Amino acid sequence: KPCLCSEPVPEFDGEKPSLDEVRRSLWEITLAGAGWVNQNDPSFGWDPRAAIAAQAAARDRAYGYAGHCARFFNQSGVRFWEMSPQPNLASTGICLANPGVAYIVYLPHGGAVTVDLTAVPGTLAAEWINPRTGASSHGGTVQGGAKRELRAPGEGDWALWLK
Repeated sequence: KPCLCSEPVPEFDGEKPSLDEVRRSLWEITLAGAGWVNQNDPSFGWDPRAAIAAQAAARDRAYGYAGHCARFFNQSGVRFWEMSPQPNLASTGICLANPGVAYIVYLPHGGAVTVDLTAVPGTLAAEWINPRTGASSHGGTVQGGAKRELRAPGEGDWALWLK
């Protein structure tokens, strides 16, 4: 179902919810096919008298995490407009896909994920995206035709792009 989150992290005060929760929320919402909106009004610290102004560093880190996600979707070449939420294709339940062509899977706690690639006739290239830094790394190739288990290259949350 399409939705728009106009306040994806209500009551963010620079500490609660945690920056990890903010980052996970934006990737989960985006891969569910919805939009992420960064608040940009005086209450979010642009007014030096606002309560959150003292938490400007945390606010800016939250904006940085949103920027990493936006840059991935806008500059990587991923054809997200041809994809739809496909939670049944990944063991994490967080997957945006054009089955048989491309998959983006989110691992909110790292570890391993099983992706159903039965619709893929050949192989896909794997790319891992670090949501904390925006960096990506080549993850080899993955053979289609079956369910495959893939392991994140490090600790923390990761996004996996199979193309």
